[in-house]
Amino acid sequence: MNRIIITIMVLILCIPYLAGATLTKIGTATWNGQDYNLIYESENIHGGLVWFDYRFDQYHWNWYSTYIPTIGQNLTVSLDPGYTTDIDWTIDWRLPSAGVNPSIQDTGDNITTSEMGHLFYVSLGLNAGESWNQKAPFERLYSGAFWMNEMYECGPNCQYSWVFNDLGNQAIMGSDVFLGVEAMAVRPGEVFGPGILSGVPEPTTMLLLGTGLIGLAGARRRMKK
Repeated sequence: MNRIIITIMVLILCIPYLAGATLTKIGTATWNGQDYNLIYESENIHGGLVWFDYRFDQYHWNWYSTYIPTIGQNLTVSLDPGYTTDIDWTIDWRLPSAGVNPSIQDTGDNITTSEMGHLFYVSLGLNAGESWNQKAPFERLYSGAFWMNEMYECGPNCQYSWVFNDLGNQAIMGSDVFLGVEAMAVRPGEVFGPGILSGVPEPTTMLLLGTGLIGLAGARRRMKK
């Protein structure tokens, strides 16, 4: 009987993780006359995150840090059927975050405390040295290095920012570098719909489900007697 109860409780705890995927295409955004996918990541370091599946050209961080927050004014978003959200798509776009107070210890491989690191190692399930080049559900996540939102705090007159490359390496680079680093845009928010990993069920739901399953287990045991 104890074994049955333990098995039931494990199943209850696993239910949220069986309810959907971490990365889900939820619609498209029209940019300069073309449609690009919107990818929802239900679990990131800052919660729900929407990735704009478009690679902005190589340019320096100083420009992108002020440009990316304005792109929502020129996006036309169309959600796929079944998806709902309260997101205002005209605001809150930014470069992916390097994490909370990133330091020199947050350089190298296997860093999951940044939004790009979490995407690479956790949501896409890649290993250091593998490439996320067009890794589904992304279509335009190509190879290369990408700027992140924070500058590297290295003192006065120090102009470095965080970057993440397609092989899973996180580093710092001069904020005024013009070539070699591109940009992607993200924005926080919650989206609901088919295929999206659901949150933890309400306590009452879990209690009712657990009670019912335990009751079934007890009835089966009595029938065997």
